[in-house]
Amino acid sequence: MKKFFSIILVLFIWQLTFAQEAKMVIHKTNGTEEINLSDIVDISFSMPITPTTGEILLSKGPVGDNASLSIYSMNDDGNAVTLIHNDSKNSRYARWSKDKTKIVYSSDNSSTGGHEIFLMNSDGTNNVQITNDNPQYGNGNPIFRSNSKIWYFNAQSTGWTEITEINYDGSEKTKLTDFYSQGKSGDNININSTGTKFCYYKQTSSWSYDGEIYTSNSDFSEEIQLTTNSYCDGYPRLSSVNNKIVYIYDFKDVCVMNFDGTGFVKLTEFTDKNASGPIWSPDESKIIFTVWDGVQNDVWIMNADGSSQINLTNSTDQNEIVSDWQ
Repeated sequence: MKKFFSIILVLFIWQLTFAQEAKMVIHKTNGTEEINLSDIVDISFSMPITPTTGEILLSKGPVGDNASLSIYSMNDDGNAVTLIHNDSKNSRYARWSKDKTKIVYSSDNSSTGGHEIFLMNSDGTNNVQITNDNPQYGNGNPIFRSNSKIWYFNAQSTGWTEITEINYDGSEKTKLTDFYSQGKSGDNININSTGTKFCYYKQTSSWSYDGEIYTSNSDFSEEIQLTTNSYCDGYPRLSSVNNKIVYIYDFKDVCVMNFDGTGFVKLTEFTDKNASGPIWSPDESKIIFTVWDGVQNDVWIMNADGSSQINLTNSTDQNEIVSDWQ
């Protein structure tokens, strides 16, 4: 009898370790009879589902009042929505630093009255305005370039945007690009995990409907144009794992392609909605993005292959615009 229960225990541990279905049997010592273990003990297991981890940053405000957007965080299931910063103005483009101790964003609650770049702690404390450009169409889309530098786009005059670098304390502002000399305007810059490659889009002057996506080295050398079509491609985000870029095609649908521009796949097929700002989940198994339905913005989520598209916020009185996921 002791030997019998020892066998059961060994099989139980084996099943727990490998978490797979199998027909488990025991034999009498003379080998003449086979007994299913499931006839003795009711045991069932399944492979554990690893949840997507991380937090989401978004701007949120009342429908019909686009001048009032506050910065929030939430879990990737749409719960635990937490207010981080509210200045009763238009605060957006929020991004975490790599260690999630800082948040950089753009707001018109500034000393110039225009959209300027601000830096604060991840809990909303120590909020500091770090640009004072007073550009005609604002500063926006900031990213953390390093532990001391921030990149952002500067729309100094109608139709022209350049990528600019500044220190955390607002010193040493440097214009990094000269898209103007190319008859172009640039925006939506994104960096890979090693900091060696950049992805962005450029369009002809006056913010025309013809943007294309480019990659380059960190000094903007060896620029490669990845898309060439009659539609506007924008909001590119580089992956860190699967060598892909997620972006918006024709101001409407979420698409992916390889780093070299091949392997184009359209993940959404919207006819009465417009998607923007797609972002990979930290493990790159999912994509989150903003959807405009003609009345308001909501945050949607889907698998990386485009399946299981879900309206995550699905509010009736709030605009929600996603900006980061870490």
